Amino acid sequence: MDAAIEIRPNRFYLGLAMLGCVGFVLLGLWAIFLSDRGVDALVIGVLSVGFFGFVLIRFTQFLVRGGRRGLRLTAEGLWIYGAGRSPKLAAWRDIEALGVYAVGNQKFNVITLAAPEAYVAQFSEAEAREAASQMRWLQRFAGAASVASLGAHPELNAAAGASWRELAGVLAWNRDMYGGEITLGWADRDRSAAALDALLREWGGRAAERRAQSA
Repeated sequence: MDAAIEIRPNRFYLGLAMLGCVGFVLLGLWAIFLSDRGVDALVIGVLSVGFFGFVLIRFTQFLVRGGRRGLRLTAEGLWIYGAGRSPKLAAWRDIEALGVYAVGNQKFNVITLAAPEAYVAQFSEAEAREAASQMRWLQRFAGAASVASLGAHPELNAAAGASWRELAGVLAWNRDMYGGEITLGWADRDRSAAALDALLREWGGRAAERRAQSA
């Protein structure tokens, strides 16, 4: 049996990211109150303060509350911290595909689930509501017009309760946009996206071999 592997975010980069957020918030405030470039500067300033201020608040809450992000690889699957108040499991048997998606200079690990409803079912109603709200907010500021309608993904509507269905819809939007329901950025890993992708493929392959041997 493989020993579990803990993957933690790099706190140094987290600190740099927080400093960067402070800089963009200050720049946004300058654009709002001091710039003479008119409506365009005002809009950019409001968006900058809103988005980077939100991210800064979330990072601060994470540090103050002693929260945790990162991943834990076990024989059962990939445990994802930060996806709710308790870790959530993406079981190897439920992972359909793995990949890396690049957005500018940032690279994200993408996980495509064969059974998204099994992942969604692990969220409490409060966790689902909070996660869906945060993801939709970030999507809007990332330029997304809206979350894909649930009607386009009837297979995800099996989860009971409006909050679960809303979260399922957000994950479905992620799959349409990025190729997978789950995206993992630098705040979730202590290595490059390529290195993590190789590690996930290795562990997924071992799990598939074990299932084949026990069949």
